[in-house]
Amino acid sequence: VSGRGQTPAARTVPQKINPSPHHFGECPDVSILRLKDIPEMDCSIRTIRKTKRYLDLIGPSGTLRVTPIASDIIRIRFIQGTAAGSADGYWNLEPDHPVVWTARAGKDLAEAATDKIAVRINRRTGALRLLDQNRKILLAERQVAPRQIRRGAVSETWNHFEWQEKEKIYAKGFLKEDLERINRKARYINFGGKKMRM
Repeated sequence: VSGRGQTPAARTVPQKINPSPHHFGECPDVSILRLKDIPEMDCSIRTIRKTKRYLDLIGPSGTLRVTPIASDIIRIRFIQGTAAGSADGYWNLEPDHPVVWTARAGKDLAEAATDKIAVRINRRTGALRLLDQNRKILLAERQVAPRQIRRGAVSETWNHFEWQEKEKIYAKGFLKEDLERINRKARYINFGGKKMRM
């Protein structure tokens, strides 16, 4: 509303908290989640190269780089194709202090470990297992086709995990106490409004 000599009042437009057309926990047509026209990626490991900073696991589809960042953090990055390096970015940041770590490889497995965490890689499938210091599994990729990547105008990636039978997995909802159990279920999890983003 404006009157003579007054500037127009700013109109407030209500903003949607969640701009997605789907509600939290709702699953859209699952066909958008399926891999279409993508040949299965060969994630096997053929060659292993260790440097002071990282372990490169090289296979037909690219290089899986395992970099210990701290005693309890190991960065895992996949570089597709035959290029040895990649562009500079936060993914190349080096740790503040040298990290003590070991690497070993056998016919079927390769492993990089600190005193608190380890990454074990199946050389035949390329699947990863993250382990704590007692060698208890923290997270495991599926043995068959653990990951897929499709390059294009927008790159898409799929990671397939092998959740443990009794593991309880939740997604946080809008409210503090709102937890959605997502074990063995298809769920669409979106960010919602900026203030609510995790």
